[in-house]
Amino acid sequence: MDKDLSIIPALRRKALVYELEEKQKEELLANELLYITNDILQTCKYIIYYGTIEYTELINGEEKKKYYHLDGITYIGQINSKKQRHGMGITYFSSLHAKNNNCDYERYTGEYSNDNKNGIGELEYRDHTLYIGEWKKNKKDGSGIIFRHNKYSYDGCLKNDELHGYGILDIYKKAKYECNWYNSKPHGFCKKTKPNGEIEYSRWKNGIKNYHFSIMSHINDEILNPMYMS
Repeated sequence: MDKDLSIIPALRRKALVYELEEKQKEELLANELLYITNDILQTCKYIIYYGTIEYTELINGEEKKKYYHLDGITYIGQINSKKQRHGMGITYFSSLHAKNNNCDYERYTGEYSNDNKNGIGELEYRDHTLYIGEWKKNKKDGSGIIFRHNKYSYDGCLKNDELHGYGILDIYKKAKYECNWYNSKPHGFCKKTKPNGEIEYSRWKNGIKNYHFSIMSHINDEILNPMYMS
């Protein structure tokens, strides 16, 4: 590629906004400045670089990896007229950004509105915890799934980053809770299923259990409906 047409030197100097041509997309992939599949890249019209860029430089006849730091965030995707993230895109968060901003994000893939996560999106944390679901103004809000390996999973409703509404919380090797939630606390009727098949129905208010009763079943866990019991 003609040196004058390359966008890599500019990317290493400062954060800029580009409307990418196909040859520029190919150059970014070829130089491993993006760790992203070509299919996803084809859907992105704009790219904004804020963050850490890794590249190879020839020093005294030896190739060495070097890093260019901006504020530790790299974004590729669509933007609005104000050059904000808007539409579909992917944001990568460096370890430097995580340290300086007290956050453990690694990558977000999904929708933005005026620089906020808004709509449907997938957030991966540095410990590989994963959230897939709805967002509203940078908060988990709506239906979603949270998965933390060997810890727990949650499938249900959220509001303002809290478990809120009906959802199923499955704690690894301990118990599964099917109930309504209020600010991440059980609220209302709750069904708890233990690994041995024992089922406990209980009633909660703001995270405090009022009463419970248990049944044993390995076949049918819908024998009793607590909504109709005194």
